[in-house]
Order: sequence, then structure tokens, then C-alpha cells
Amino acid sequence: MLTETLFTFLLVICFYFFISYLKEEKTKQLIYAGLFSGLTILCRPIAFFIPIFFSFFILLKHGKKIQLLIKHLLLLSGIVFIIISPWLIRNKIAYDHYFLSVIREHNLLNYQAAAVYAERFNHSLPQAQSILRWKTFREFKRNANKQPYEYAKYIEQEGIKVIFQSPGLFFKQHITGVANFFLRPTRSYIDIQLGHWGKGYDTVPKNYPIFKYLFENNSRLTIALVFFQLFILLIVYSTSITGLIYMKKEVGYFFSLLGISILIFANFNLSIKTESRFRVPIWPLIAVISAYGINYLKDKIRVKTKTANLF
Repeated sequence: MLTETLFTFLLVICFYFFISYLKEEKTKQLIYAGLFSGLTILCRPIAFFIPIFFSFFILLKHGKKIQLLIKHLLLLSGIVFIIISPWLIRNKIAYDHYFLSVIREHNLLNYQAAAVYAERFNHSLPQAQSILRWKTFREFKRNANKQPYEYAKYIEQEGIKVIFQSPGLFFKQHITGVANFFLRPTRSYIDIQLGHWGKGYDTVPKNYPIFKYLFENNSRLTIALVFFQLFILLIVYSTSITGLIYMKKEVGYFFSLLGISILIFANFNLSIKTESRFRVPIWPLIAVISAYGINYLKDKIRVKTKTANLF
């Protein structure tokens, strides 16, 4: 699953230590949270918001204790900066700029902007990606391979231009991408694992009914596994609704920390082609909320059973 396994591990550990810090108010826990926040960012730069997000909760926790607040904010940000600074320095030496990654700019052009361009001019997504990549590569006046930072800023500007020409399409595709993030089951990866590369991998024709394609072009095993995934998603999300209601009443900050972070990840991911594997890192967070819901329902059933036995 590419970097998902390592990233998921680091993300869960990062949240574990920060939640422990909020509950126990021990500086050691905050140090560990900062350490693993930095490592999580180095693993996948999409996690850059985590220290900012954690700082907001530190502000809520110690807003009236100014000295303690400043101390803990500086401690968290300082540790994160120390962890990621070697990579920033390396990029400064190699490319004359301090930067973490240029993947965000490339994703903006190759996915968000390309998806808008594809629908606007009736291209497939791969065709739109190819058109925009070659267009920006030709028009960039310098060496894109030797100046990746400058090239990234250029394609970011070009991607934004494409998006702003059709903001309605972008918004529609973004909503579709968020829905795919939460609901889309894995199919193409199963095809790859079964040795069907090229026969079913990401080849659903444009505007073709997805379930019709599923039944017409996949093995019975793949179809069964897809519906098993949908069944699991139904159980987890159903119990998560109860879990969110329970957590909001019992542990408000815990509810906010998990709920908002899940929404941020969903909205930071790619456009309409969002894949199910992008859900993997935040699946443990969703599972925690679901577990709260299952436990709450179990307690309710136990209480009703005891009440019924009294009569």
C-alpha cells in the first residue's frame, strides 16, 4: 500500500501522544507528539497541518495560562522544526530554496486542474493530464528538472488559472472526491493482486455506470470482495454516527480532534479520482469513533436487558 502503512502508524502514534498530553498534561507526551508529528510530515507532506491543528487545541487547553501556553507552543513547533529541518536544508543546498515538497503543486495541476479541464473539453483524465503537463513544460522558460521549486510554483499558477475558469466544475468534482474518499471500495488493487493488470485497472469508461462495469468486467471474487467492503463501510459509518453523538456529549475535545482531522484529510486529498487507499491513514481514527458507537449501543442494550429482567 505504498507509504500508507508507515504513514498510518506514525499518524496514530502522533495522535495517541497528543491525546495523552491533553488528558494528563505531561510535557513528555507533548515532546513525543511533536517528534512523531515531524516524522509524519517527512513521510507524507499532507500532514503539514497537524502541528498547526495541535496548536489550536493547546490554545484551547491553556488559553488563560499565558506562560504555559507559550512554552508548550514553542516546544511543539520547535521539535517539529528540528525533525524536518535536515530535509529543508538539503533542498536549500540542492535547489537554493527551503521547501519540504513540490507534490502539492503537481497534484493541483495533474488532478484538480486536469479533472476540470477534462470535463470542460470532453477529454479523459489521462488526456487532460498529458495536455497540461506538456503545455506547462514547454512554456516554462527555465530548466524544470534542475529548478523543481520554480517549476512547481509555475504549474501551481497554471493549475489555479484552469480551476478559476470553471469554479463550478471544480466544486462539483471536489464534492465527488470527498464522497469517493469515504465511500469508494477497492477494486483495481484487487485486480492487480489477482494478476489482471490492464484488464480492469482504473479503466472504467467515462460516464459508464460503475456497477454495470463491475459486473461485466470483474471476476466473482472481485465482486464479492467489493460488496464485502461496502458491508463493512455500512457497519462502521452507521456506528460512527452514534459514536459522534456520544463523544460530543461525553468528551467534546476528543470528538473535535478526531472529527475535524478526518474532514481535513478528506478535503486535502485529490479530486474526482480519489482512491480508496487514501482513506487508509485515517481509518483508525474512524474506527475509534465507531468503537465508541458500538460500546454505547452495547451499554444501551445491557441496560434494557436488565430492566426487562426486573419484570
